[in-house]
Amino acid sequence: MAQVKKPEVRDAIVSSAYELFRDKSYLRTSVAEIARKAGIVPSHIYVYFASKLAIFYAVYEPWLNKRLTRLERQLSKIEDPDQRLIRIIEAFWIRLPTEDNGFANNLMQAVSTADPDEPYRSDLLSRSEKTLSQLLRRALPDNRMSDADCDRVAHILLMAFDGFIVRHHVGGTRQDMADIVVTMTRLMTGKPASAAARLNGPRRRAGRARKAQLTQTH
Repeated sequence: MAQVKKPEVRDAIVSSAYELFRDKSYLRTSVAEIARKAGIVPSHIYVYFASKLAIFYAVYEPWLNKRLTRLERQLSKIEDPDQRLIRIIEAFWIRLPTEDNGFANNLMQAVSTADPDEPYRSDLLSRSEKTLSQLLRRALPDNRMSDADCDRVAHILLMAFDGFIVRHHVGGTRQDMADIVVTMTRLMTGKPASAAARLNGPRRRAGRARKAQLTQTH
């Protein structure tokens, strides 16, 4: 007789896994630890999830979706197209790789250590690319890129996102990341190098304001 799955138990597993992955990392967390923190025996984990990788996807997908939704809200308040584009690239290349104790690095660990027979969630990548492509279309000048080009650029940005996740994990964020974001923005909009100062100015002022706010709150 199949065991009845209880939503509250599944939620406890996901919550437990999130905290452990965030604090210890995917590689340093065992299924037994997840079960113990969730208040169940390890064998019950497999009633709800086929593997630790499946648990991770159940944690990571809502984590990422929440941040994509937040980014869309932020973009809706930015009128300048260049600044919207900068915010998009900045989110994927600077903010997300460092956020939540570098939580995104767990994706790199999970995927790179998965057994060949474990299913890779390509649909998650596809949906992320689709969302990012739509954000790019709204930010770029009319007729600058075709829909197909936006799809390809979204793929490139997400592949670079993976690289910046690893870079942050092993060596921290580059000091010139703001300039890298502006350079990428300029390449995508086709604007001359002289536009870099205009693009960078608001980002640097915003960065100083954020730094001052953090200083005041700690």
